[in-house]
Amino acid sequence: MKKLFISVCALAALAGCSKEENALPTGGSEESRAAIAPSANIENNVISRAAVEGRSFTEGTDVFRLSAFEAATEPADNWTAAGAEAFENVQVNCAANSSLSLATPKYYPPTGANAPKLWFYAYAPAANGTYSNGNGTAKPSVSYTITGQEDIMTGKVSNGNGIGGVANGETQKHPAFGFSHLLKKITFKVKAGETFDAATNTAVTQIVVKNVKTSATLDVVAGTLAFSGEADQSLTLAGSNTTITAEGAAVPGCLMFEPGTSFTVSVTAGGVTYADATVTLSGTRAGEAGVSHEVTLTFHRSGIVPTATITDWVKGEDADVDIQ
Repeated sequence: MKKLFISVCALAALAGCSKEENALPTGGSEESRAAIAPSANIENNVISRAAVEGRSFTEGTDVFRLSAFEAATEPADNWTAAGAEAFENVQVNCAANSSLSLATPKYYPPTGANAPKLWFYAYAPAANGTYSNGNGTAKPSVSYTITGQEDIMTGKVSNGNGIGGVANGETQKHPAFGFSHLLKKITFKVKAGETFDAATNTAVTQIVVKNVKTSATLDVVAGTLAFSGEADQSLTLAGSNTTITAEGAAVPGCLMFEPGTSFTVSVTAGGVTYADATVTLSGTRAGEAGVSHEVTLTFHRSGIVPTATITDWVKGEDADVDIQ
């Protein structure tokens, strides 16, 4: 049984990865057919440990999951992986040299006039998600409880023709995925206003985003994320004892959650929890999925005032919030 490898390299314009051609011959047995070798790129970013930073896949297991359904034409109402070459939710791993491999090797269908094709769908991350297999008209889905650290992404095969096996001696065509982010990303910066005494070396220990939904279901085929439940949950980012300075200091980490242009934030600094402040995002694509905003929390004697800018993933406007 051949081991499947996918080579990865950083792209200049799109942070992503691309494969070397896998030109194994195809035939009737697994040993003589080409192994499935997808390539993938991410809109403005690549999956990494937390799937939010970096320009290449980081070494580790389960960097994303891959499914393939077998049919002559793109499935519309039969989402059961019943074909001989079909599979669901197969783990993809990344080696130290950046090569990717399916945890369980899979192969293209045999060639022939009436041979079926494979239709590919992928998502990330598998962590904190519960995958439900496709079943007839029910598409495969993943249920998440969002903590703020999941960069939920999805991608499908980039062409609409499906991919089948090829005759011996021909080069096997492989699926090429384009993943896209389905949440917005928020980073924070803390700054001392004119009335705030920065000389006290007051440090932010916690930032809480309030009144959000944390239950979401990913439609793996459609590539959509639906939220459910009440917007009464909170997401917490440790402040890492970030000292409030007149110049401003970035708080390590980020929170990723449901797209939208406003949210409520609470900050704890120097043992004091300041009153809730409302962050309002503005500008082109404000608060959309795949957009990252940097929110500056400016501390005043009477509280904080937030402002925001958008940083890559997709660049946009920042936000400022005064903390009173």
